Amino acid sequence: MAIEAHAHYVPRQSLEMLERERSRYGIEVLRFPPACRAWLQAEFGVQTGPFFPGLLQAPAERIEAMRTVGIDRARGRAQSAAAVRSLA
Repeated sequence: MAIEAHAHYVPRQSLEMLERERSRYGIEVLRFPPACRAWLQAEFGVQTGPFFPGLLQAPAERIEAMRTVGIDRARGRAQSAAAVRSLA
């Protein structure tokens, strides 16, 4: 069994939630043309990104991409907006 031990993944729903509730979390989703890849900008200055298309795949797309390269499982770490805010 092949396991990816350092997976990065950003659920699209998380970005959508941050776009809707920016003031609640103090985090803004930035999009820069032409690719409009998402970045996160915290109100205290920390910025992270860009989130490339592979990081924003729907779960079924991600699983298929993993299977294509022979990965059976992925181990990742979820980072919540609250955790990013705690860096202040």
